Amino acid sequence: SDLALQTTPAAVRIFDIEAKVEDITLIDKDLDSTEIGGPISWIPPGPPAINVVWLFRVVTATDDAGSDRSQLGDDVPVGINELFAPAETSVEGKGRLAIFIASTLCEQTTPTAVPINDTHQPVSFVWFPDFDLDSAEIGGRVEWGTPLDVDQIVNYVVFFAPGIGTVGRFHIGTFPIGTNSLVLPTDTPMGSFTHFLVYTKSPLAESSMPFSYEIDDIDSTVLNLRFTDLDLDADEIGGNITWDPAGDTLRFNRVEHYHVYFALDAGGYYRDQVADDLMSGTNQVLVLADTLLVSRLEQTVVTCTFTMADVIDSVFYDGNNITDQVIGDLSGWLFEKTVTIIQEPFAYLVISGHGSDFDADVCFVSGFLITCTDGVSSDSEGWESYGLAEPLDPLHLKGEGTGWNTTCNSSSGIFLASQESPGKIWASGGRYGAFRWRHGTIADPTQNATHTHILTYSRSMLQEQTTPAALKISQSHVLFSQILFEDLDWDMEEVSGLVRWFVSPSSDTREVVEYVVYLAMDMVGTGRIEIGRVPNGTAYFDVPMNTDHGNMTHFVIYAASFLVEQSTPCGAMVIYNSFTHPCGELDVQCSGYATEGVGSCTPSTECSDCGLTM
Repeated sequence: SDLALQTTPAAVRIFDIEAKVEDITLIDKDLDSTEIGGPISWIPPGPPAINVVWLFRVVTATDDAGSDRSQLGDDVPVGINELFAPAETSVEGKGRLAIFIASTLCEQTTPTAVPINDTHQPVSFVWFPDFDLDSAEIGGRVEWGTPLDVDQIVNYVVFFAPGIGTVGRFHIGTFPIGTNSLVLPTDTPMGSFTHFLVYTKSPLAESSMPFSYEIDDIDSTVLNLRFTDLDLDADEIGGNITWDPAGDTLRFNRVEHYHVYFALDAGGYYRDQVADDLMSGTNQVLVLADTLLVSRLEQTVVTCTFTMADVIDSVFYDGNNITDQVIGDLSGWLFEKTVTIIQEPFAYLVISGHGSDFDADVCFVSGFLITCTDGVSSDSEGWESYGLAEPLDPLHLKGEGTGWNTTCNSSSGIFLASQESPGKIWASGGRYGAFRWRHGTIADPTQNATHTHILTYSRSMLQEQTTPAALKISQSHVLFSQILFEDLDWDMEEVSGLVRWFVSPSSDTREVVEYVVYLAMDMVGTGRIEIGRVPNGTAYFDVPMNTDHGNMTHFVIYAASFLVEQSTPCGAMVIYNSFTHPCGELDVQCSGYATEGVGSCTPSTECSDCGLTM
């Protein structure tokens, strides 16, 4: 009252309730560092504390007091004792997982906190040795190491990528735990890819940060492929093929063997192996002298004779313009034309031209006729034509395009002067006409194609390169255009004087060491006997006095390199023996046999004055 305070108060007992959760558990199924994802569970407080609990608030924090906290998800009402944290939930800078309890009045000041168990389970390594030895192609086994902890891992996921990020990545495959490699086929193109990315994957999600591995594309194509032909005969070669190992071979030698081939082009068409597998470390192979360049590809050489009223505009074969290979004047039908082709299976021969009369019936005044050595002529069934009143487009000149029709019979008066003329045809569409004939398979080959390239492939433990080092073969061939000799020894069966020769302009004499001069029984060197040698650069040989040629009828001369002498002479000439001799010596020969005669035998009369024969 206003007078005094009561001596004995009313009293109520204070019950201070402490509410704490227990056994906070995080099963982190996010496999990246500083990220979590998965179920969080706890045991709520028991009675009587649970009676005042309104909700639970789950946070990450920097300490046990919940400092600098970040809430995970929404508030969890009492009665629910778990929360699912989504994958890639960042916990960077946070070391504690804490749960605050709130009543209807307020949130508790001090939470229950436990350390965050952040699962980080990347693969321990990635390794890929490239055994595809071509540039921009790879092949081999990609391997990766098992993570230190695999509790949450169910798969490995492997990608190609143009860098260490996820942009532009290409999925190679997904592999179960326990599988630690994949085989990448050889000839796999790299394109713009530069890296392998290997991710671990839990039941929740794939890891965000992969293990990245930069691909080392091994190119083991040999360098400086070289060959000097020391066999001086046509269509024969001999000498050393040499090369230098690739730069990548010095870093990682994945080469087990080298393969060397002859081929018809730089890509290996109809290739033939030169030698057996050459061990890595070898950098040369000897091509024996007299090695022929004949391939397995059979060819048919076809020569066609043709003409047209009035002008030939173009000739195409297999899509290639060969007009410049035609022999003969293209401007008028009186001039016969010839062209020689090497038949290709199912290729088109297309001959185009035009008549000069604008107004007349084109099938009456214009005409085309042809005859070929393979039996094809303008009488043959199967010719197609395309005609217009105006010049033809490039597509139809090559034998392509649409609108091709059968030919019409021509009444033109043209003919072939050199042989019996076949029937004449034309295109009904106009005075400009194209005529095409399609070859079939090669039925009667006349020759085999000649190899033009040397190829060297590197081979790894997996396979041979797809793209080789290639070198076009340059043949060393020596031929004489003329040989001269005047005999200055006037005895029968003896010769003397200068043999002089002139090298053909098409010859390559760089590898010639010397010329060897022989007497022989014929122009190909049968029974030849050497009479002397001269170094390259010398274009004559002085035949000594009293050189007995006996039954030898020819001089033959061979070029020789450091490797070998020609097997076919580069020049030959008949020996014209200048002499006078009494006819009475009947046992003397004059390139024939002696018979009765009087006077002196001289070559100017072919020995007829002795009754002898040259």
